[in-house]
Amino acid sequence: MENKKVKVTVNGQQKEMSYEEIILEAAKQSGMSPYSIATKIIQEVGSKGSESVSGKYSGYEGYYNFYNYAASDGGSPIAKGLEYAKNGTSNMSQEKKNELLIPWNDQYKAIVGGAKLLANSYTNAGQNTAYFYKWDVVGVTILKAGQSQTISSSKCFRHQYMTNIQDPTSQTSKLYNTYVNANIINEKLNFIIPIYNNMPKTNKLPTNIDEEDGKMYYMTGTGVRVRSTPSTSGRILATMNTLDEKVMVLQRKCANSDGYDWDKVRLSSGVEGYIASRYLSPCEEEKNAVIEGNNIKAIPNINVKTMANELGITSYEVTKDGKKIGDTENIGTGYKLKDTQNNKEYTLVVLGDLNGDGEVNTGDSFLIKQVIMEVKTLTDDNVKKAADINGDGAINTGDSFIIKKQIMEVSNIEL
Repeated sequence: MENKKVKVTVNGQQKEMSYEEIILEAAKQSGMSPYSIATKIIQEVGSKGSESVSGKYSGYEGYYNFYNYAASDGGSPIAKGLEYAKNGTSNMSQEKKNELLIPWNDQYKAIVGGAKLLANSYTNAGQNTAYFYKWDVVGVTILKAGQSQTISSSKCFRHQYMTNIQDPTSQTSKLYNTYVNANIINEKLNFIIPIYNNMPKTNKLPTNIDEEDGKMYYMTGTGVRVRSTPSTSGRILATMNTLDEKVMVLQRKCANSDGYDWDKVRLSSGVEGYIASRYLSPCEEEKNAVIEGNNIKAIPNINVKTMANELGITSYEVTKDGKKIGDTENIGTGYKLKDTQNNKEYTLVVLGDLNGDGEVNTGDSFLIKQVIMEVKTLTDDNVKKAADINGDGAINTGDSFIIKKQIMEVSNIEL
């Protein structure tokens, strides 16, 4: 359909239109999102079309049904759908047929008329998401004088658009990728989510990955390729097609190329490769700072205000060697934070910042090497905590390696 034009009849006049133009007109007349319409068409007839939209199906030449409306299971579903495209239903008035542009004997009538049918029968009747199209949990809704009135909930579960139980998942993943490819994923979106009694807070997919070597992340896209090198030209090792599937991130944002940050990951199959960072989300919320007893442990390169916001401390004073520092200044190991509202004081421990200058740099790298080689001994408990970055209870080459990667911007130190 992309960049393809077809001859159609609009208001009795023949004209040539692209599919893009037809879909935009369908959106205008139905009130549906053009992205939703395009996604629905691709879901029903595939990216390359099907016999439902070829116009050549035996016995129904010249008829089209882009939404497979009335193509119910059993017998010949395509023939059933095209019969609807040709004649509507036996009890449908001529006025209704005219409203829906039936017969659908060209692509314009089929796409625009079908969109109006979907909007009136489902979207405007309360079943206004892909989930509700399949799972009718809103009850039957009728339209009177422009107002909707919900009928008894005992009518739930009786009005479904499709029989395929995987349709909502498949359709929404296609819609997600459409938004990503159009670079509008960060635009404001309105989500309508049904809430049921006794629902668990989360229900993610299980994994057999040993979680000791890295942090777990969820896939946030489908059709995502795992490559041998951090580049779009890298050899494809696997394709991830399941949302919320867990992968282990061995190195976070370890490279940048072709407009993407890249993570080195391990899959449940054991395959190790690289995935664009934008398609991964941490299983556990990433934190910048936490309170541990009389300490505040934090990651490097965050300022006073970021740390305070993370901890929910609204009234505070941060000092370095007794001198107050401002909200925009970075924190360092040994700094003091006084929670003036609760009259508590904490000593800051910034992982990797051994010398307390508010940065992780070659000075810290040199110092930790001296400690490992037993040339120097750390006596301050807070500095010891800052040096034990991986939390294994010892200061060793593992911690030194983490500092080195932070300095080289291969990966960032995390809590």
